[in-house]
Amino acid sequence: MSSRALAGSGVSLLVILSAVTGCQPSAPGANVDAVRAKLLRPGGQYLTFTPETTPDGTLIEVFDPTQSLTAGRDIFYRDWLLANDGETVLGGPDYDAGTCSSCHIEAAPGAGAATTYTPLIAKPADRQHVERFGAQISLNRLDSDRPEATVDVIRVERTFQYPDGETATLTLPVGRAFDADDEVIPVRLRTAPLLFGWGLLERVDPKMIAFFDDPEDSNNDGISGRLVQLDPAEAGGTSGIGLLGWKNSHGSLRAQIATALANDMGVMSHPTCGENCKAEIEPRQLDDLTDYVRHLGVPDRRHLANPEGQHLFGLSGCGDCHVSVLRTTGGGSHELSEQLVWPYSDLMLHDMGPGLAEPGDAADAGEWRTAPLWGIGLVEEHLPQRGFLHDGRAASIEEAILWHGGEAASAQQRFVRLQAASIKDVGPHSEKRFGHTAGVDQREPVRHRQSLRFRCHAVFRIAAAHH
Repeated sequence: MSSRALAGSGVSLLVILSAVTGCQPSAPGANVDAVRAKLLRPGGQYLTFTPETTPDGTLIEVFDPTQSLTAGRDIFYRDWLLANDGETVLGGPDYDAGTCSSCHIEAAPGAGAATTYTPLIAKPADRQHVERFGAQISLNRLDSDRPEATVDVIRVERTFQYPDGETATLTLPVGRAFDADDEVIPVRLRTAPLLFGWGLLERVDPKMIAFFDDPEDSNNDGISGRLVQLDPAEAGGTSGIGLLGWKNSHGSLRAQIATALANDMGVMSHPTCGENCKAEIEPRQLDDLTDYVRHLGVPDRRHLANPEGQHLFGLSGCGDCHVSVLRTTGGGSHELSEQLVWPYSDLMLHDMGPGLAEPGDAADAGEWRTAPLWGIGLVEEHLPQRGFLHDGRAASIEEAILWHGGEAASAQQRFVRLQAASIKDVGPHSEKRFGHTAGVDQREPVRHRQSLRFRCHAVFRIAAAHH
């Protein structure tokens, strides 16, 4: 077992789990006892849902047995560019989207349409342009035919070749903004993170994840995960640890949501208002919206009879950063309190190498939080245009793996070196074991379905994917 799987105060907890489930636990079968099955629910005992029951055609479900989150749900789906009765339009004047679900498309009614895609967000890459435009360049403006800047995105294709000659096409989005005088402004591109289980991530035990903090790589394992220490007042949480966002920029869900309302929709709240600003929503409304998002759940795992892909996931080193199990702190809402959750993330910032580094002069340009893996199999199948990684560049989970570098270079190389297996190597039941059972399009080439590489990255689909 990797030393990173033994997290501080959670050592005895994870030793017990390892004895029950294995170092990288396989999904339970029909004969697994109820205790083990409960331990393996990715979103804990309350926030794990079965995707087939998801209402309204969305890919995400809220835990709300008492219907107490209706007000927050209404705010989540409100179009801020339309005026309610007796009100003026609260969104804008600068904005990127009108509703939360415009960017978080897994929560959009009718999610799964082939044309659905996540809009890209443009952030100034250089400090001088941040001072001029702010943290984000809005793509639209209500009171003008022309926004403060226009953004152009081109996609550059690269060919990646495996050692056995098999190739994959990687796509890099490159963005540039142009102001009214056509000055070129370099930008960093982002997509909205998946919303699964944010309330649980917000509550992860800080003592547990502090074990992974090793910015100087003192144990010489090649991984130097870094905690982000925030000003508690700015973080909105008592721990002062950044847990949310691509760069762990926020320590509380309320702060994250207030920032998104301001930057994406132009809706100001008390946390984002300055001296000459009037809040456009009340604190109670912000609290209602936060509570709704806090209770958005996690799709259950799909169950595979054969755990070989899971084992290869661990042996390749993926699990060194995509740590399978974490624990939430006690107190507060019982559905979020003291839960065992399986996000497959250590929630650290890691240097992911030059291939994933953003343009600009930021010191952390190449650092990214380990993305939780729960739900990504569901997204890959039903939202093919959603994309993976911070700018949506990877059209598949395989492409996302191939982009890994820096601290993840060793794991990526182990994945790359897995050779395609023959039918004899895999056995006569390979199609059943690694094809339909893993949720793969049966029209894919047989050789790809039979490859060890596929078996390794299939676990990304399996982890918290749908049945």
